[in-house]
Amino acid sequence: MKTPSFIKPFIFYLLIVFLFPFRTYSTHIIGGELYYQCIGSNNYIITLKLYRDGCQNCYPFDHPTSIYIFNPNGTLFNEIEFNNFDSLKVPLPLFDLCYSNEPITVWEITLETTVNLPAATGGYTIVYQRCCRTGDIINIANSNDFGTTYFTHIPDPASLCNSSPLYNNYPPVFLCVDDTFLFDHSATDLDGDSLVYELCPSFDGADVFDPKPDPPLPPPYNYIQYQAPYSAYYPMDANPPLTIDSETGLLTGKPVTIGKYNVTVCVSEFRNGNFMGSASRDFIFNVVNCIEKNITAGFFHTDSALMVNFSNTSIIQGNAAYSWDFGDGSFSSDSNPSHLFNTSGIYNVCLTVSDTGCYDIFCDTIAVTGVGVETKKGFNMQINFYPNPLHSTTIFKITARMDKKPLTFELFTLAGENVMALPEITGNRFEVERGNLSGGGYFYKISDRDGLLRVGKIAVE
Repeated sequence: MKTPSFIKPFIFYLLIVFLFPFRTYSTHIIGGELYYQCIGSNNYIITLKLYRDGCQNCYPFDHPTSIYIFNPNGTLFNEIEFNNFDSLKVPLPLFDLCYSNEPITVWEITLETTVNLPAATGGYTIVYQRCCRTGDIINIANSNDFGTTYFTHIPDPASLCNSSPLYNNYPPVFLCVDDTFLFDHSATDLDGDSLVYELCPSFDGADVFDPKPDPPLPPPYNYIQYQAPYSAYYPMDANPPLTIDSETGLLTGKPVTIGKYNVTVCVSEFRNGNFMGSASRDFIFNVVNCIEKNITAGFFHTDSALMVNFSNTSIIQGNAAYSWDFGDGSFSSDSNPSHLFNTSGIYNVCLTVSDTGCYDIFCDTIAVTGVGVETKKGFNMQINFYPNPLHSTTIFKITARMDKKPLTFELFTLAGENVMALPEITGNRFEVERGNLSGGGYFYKISDRDGLLRVGKIAVE
C-alpha cells in the first residue's frame, strides 16, 4: 500500500526528534581558546580552554573531550582524548560583585597535554570542534543550531620552536547597559614577539546532525554567519562602538542594548617583521541592566586619653561585615568599636565594609595624644589660621587664651614624622612658612611647658 503523502514529513520529524535530539541537549558553548607552548626537542604543551553557560539541565562538557592534530596535507596525525577532568565555576571579578542583577554563571574546563611533533614542512593544525553554541545570541541567527571550531597552527618544529600568545585575563562575565567599560584583553608572548590585536570573525563547525564529529574535517574552516547589521567588526550595539587597541589590547565600548553577543579577538605575533601566527579567543558578552549595591564606608571618632571611640557612619543595603584596622597591629569586626592605643602617635585607621564580595574602604589618619580633647588644658582656646591649604605662608591667630606661657608649634607628616618645630611663641599671632614641605596633609600640634593644648590638620598645596 502506498504511504500517504502527509505521513512522510511526520516520519521525518520523528526521526529528527528521536535520533538527533541535540538542540535540547546542546553543550551551550559560550567561548574557548586553544594555544601551545614549545618546550624544546619537538615537544609542545597544548592547552584547550572551554566555557559554557550555567544551564542546569543541559548537556555537560564531553567526557571524553578530544582534540585533533592534522598534517600539512590535511590527513589526521593524531587524536588526543581527555577523560578525567573537572569543570570550575569562573569567579566574578570584585567589580562585578558590586551589582545585584540576576546572577550569571560560567563554567570552565582547562585541558592540557604534551605531544611530540616530528619535522613536517608546513607544520601542524590543532583542532577542537563541537556543536552547539548557547541560544539567544543576538548577533548570530539561530545560534544554538551552530557549532564552533577552535584551532591553532604550529610551524614546522624542525625550523622553529615557537609558542603562541597567551591571553592574560578572561573577559567580564557581564557588562552593564549604558555603562562604558574598559577591559585589558592583552596577551603575553613567551618568545618576546611583537603582538597586534584586532576584532575578528568566529569560526563555525559541527551542527545538530553531527554535533561531535570524530574526526572533524581538516582546515580550512568557514566563518560564522552574523545576523545583520552585526559583523565580526561590529559585534554588538554600542555607542561608542566596541573597539580594541591594536597595540595594547585594551577593549573599550559602551553597550546600549541588553542581550548576548558573540565577540572574537585575535592577536597576531610578528618576529623581526615576519608573521609567526595568531591566536583567537571566542566569548560571549552578556549585557544586562545592572543594579549597583550602595555600599559606602565611613566613620568618625572621639577620644579620651588613649581610648578612642569609633562611630560607624557607613551606608549599606542588607547585611554587611565590618573589618577595622587600627594601624597599630590591632583589628576588630565590631560595628562601633572602642580601641585603647598603647602610646600616643599618628595612626592610619581603616574600615572595610563588605557585602557578599562587594566592599568599600574608608581610611582616616588620627592623632592619639594621650589627653582627651574634652579634658585638654586650653580647651576653650580658639585657633584660626589662613590660608588653608598653605601656599607660602599661613598665619595662626589664637584668641581666648587663658595664660601667656610660651607656646611650641610642631608639624608632623601623616606617618608621624616631625618636619617642623617653632618654639617660644609668645604672642597670639605667628606665621608658618612652607619652606621645603611637600604637598599633602599634615598634623599640627600646639603645646606649652605643661603639655599639649591642641592637635589639628592642615594641608600644604
